[in-house]
Amino acid sequence: MDICVIPLICLLVEGLRVPFGDCRLRRVRANEIVFLEAPLHQVSLRRDDGIDPADLVADFPGEFEWFRQVFPDAVLPSADIADCQGVAEVLDHEKPDIVINAAAKTGRPNIDWCEDHKRETLHSNVTGPLVLLDECLKRDLYWVHLSSGCIYQGDNGGKGFAESDPPNFFGSFYSKTKAWADQILKDFPVLVLRLRMPFDDTRSERSLINKLLKYRRVLDVKNSFTYLPDFIDVAHTLIKKRRTGVFNVVNGGIVSPYEVMEMYKKFVQKDHEFERLTLDQLPEVAKAGRSNCVLSTEKLKREGITLPDVHQRLEEVMRKLSEK
Repeated sequence: MDICVIPLICLLVEGLRVPFGDCRLRRVRANEIVFLEAPLHQVSLRRDDGIDPADLVADFPGEFEWFRQVFPDAVLPSADIADCQGVAEVLDHEKPDIVINAAAKTGRPNIDWCEDHKRETLHSNVTGPLVLLDECLKRDLYWVHLSSGCIYQGDNGGKGFAESDPPNFFGSFYSKTKAWADQILKDFPVLVLRLRMPFDDTRSERSLINKLLKYRRVLDVKNSFTYLPDFIDVAHTLIKKRRTGVFNVVNGGIVSPYEVMEMYKKFVQKDHEFERLTLDQLPEVAKAGRSNCVLSTEKLKREGITLPDVHQRLEEVMRKLSEK
């Protein structure tokens, strides 16, 4: 959520806005949405922190662009969410009512990167959320944390994993860090939204479909998926209600990455070639284990929210991609 490559904090502020892509402040009307960029690919670290600035590359993933459609005045000043003083200064300056954190280190080209960069991964995925938790609690701020369903393995006997189920997958350092933060935050008044394999119809290199296109062998194990525009609608609804606690936000039904590529070949590029990869064969191409899981959405349904079936959304996306 991978959607969290570029971390975001969403701030509802009184009377201030930062123009998108710029850090200069200017006066505007009250109660506009502001996104605070905390780019951990572009954090305020010195060379002696052990991170080469040449590796700090920022881009804007699909979820941010979708958030901007719901919050059209969203903008991005810069901060490192793991820097207590930096976060405190931003919060005290902006005086927000809402904070949304989408920060995470997922690695490039995939989570195998995290196995060799554990310090940086911990910095983004655990230290950052804990700093935000502390600073937001001090100021009695409502805040939202974008999490992941990659802390589970399997389908839980066909039921899917509920929000209350403890994590059962620790096969990658990335998943460990997401589980650690997830399990701490659930005991506090935070809205935690779990996504799973998010996708949309963009051509961004960070979109799931475009990432799958780069692989010759594609895993054929069924998972829950999240269509990003549906996720944004759900997030908007729950934020307006000021809900707290953990919510799984995935579309109905399950599908495998291999089936996604079959749909891509059918609707978009008939000559696209790829091979089936089984779970037993995964260690041949991946350094770290991969979560493959199904999430339950019963809690979301109790809020009166039911997302469309994933196959419907995928077909819509493929038809749109075929027109681009």
